[in-house]
Amino acid sequence: MLETFLNTLKEGIDLSETEAYAALQLIFTGQCDDEEIKYLLTTMASKGESVSEIMGFAKAMLEKVKEIDLPRIAIDTCGTGGSKKPRFNISTASAFVLAAGGLPVIKHGNKGSKTENGSFNFLEELKIPFHDDPAFLINLFKQTNICFLFARYFHLAMKHVAPARNKIQGRTIFNLIGPLCNPARVKYQILGTTSELIAEKLATALPHLGVEKGLVIVGLDGFDELSLTHDSMIFEITKEKKERRIFKPKELKIKLDSEVIVGNAKENAALFQSLIAEGNAKHPNSLLIALNAGAGFYCFGKTNSIAAGFEYAKELIADKKVHEKYLQVLNYSQNF
Repeated sequence: MLETFLNTLKEGIDLSETEAYAALQLIFTGQCDDEEIKYLLTTMASKGESVSEIMGFAKAMLEKVKEIDLPRIAIDTCGTGGSKKPRFNISTASAFVLAAGGLPVIKHGNKGSKTENGSFNFLEELKIPFHDDPAFLINLFKQTNICFLFARYFHLAMKHVAPARNKIQGRTIFNLIGPLCNPARVKYQILGTTSELIAEKLATALPHLGVEKGLVIVGLDGFDELSLTHDSMIFEITKEKKERRIFKPKELKIKLDSEVIVGNAKENAALFQSLIAEGNAKHPNSLLIALNAGAGFYCFGKTNSIAAGFEYAKELIADKKVHEKYLQVLNYSQNF
């Protein structure tokens, strides 16, 4: 059923947005052979996914998403992952900082596909349940200004792709478009990835998917987030323009006494709880969380620079406002 699309890809030719959309719509009917789907995904990855393919697949995904009535004036912090390195769950931790600072946050994400260290593994260790019940999520957002949308609960059509993806060792286009497919279709986004080439493609796609302001970030230390020790590349996008720039950590004028601690989801959650309960804003992990939250404050227009957002985020951690937000979410979740 996918033969026409496969023939195009085998010639090294990109699918148009219309063709990519049609291919995924066909897959979502459940009538395509798993081996055929696998071949399509691996051929596309080998060629290198184009912007047109990313946009076509993302639009097909969003068309099939389980709808939820949440405000679009909100921010998401979601990365593609792919560093293949032990890491701290920065995007999820920074989401609590953003909510503590008054931003509406709708965090989209998943559990880790290769290791159990994804954003929702981290939330699980923080004892915050995630639900497919829209009433719970809507009320949690109304009460706390933050909620968490577990991708597996909202992208139900992906069941038709799962068997083929499980047979593939490397990444596929779905790793790239996951962060583009927040069910709430938020207007503001911090999106991290590990490759400048992929970052530029995602930055090009974002405005066509309804994002009004976004930062696509590549840490030049190999992580999909702003770095405290290396320069980071940022594509800043609005509906009108896309600008590339380098962020240098020396702009922050900080001195690290030790390295950032990384671990599994359980270890990361325990450290995060400890840091915010103590109001320890000087720990390297707190500084890294604050830096990436600072990008969120800047993206949403709360501050006029990432550096100013960084300072604001540190204050929120030191004043235990982040801990208060975490407890508010935890208490609501457990009492719902």
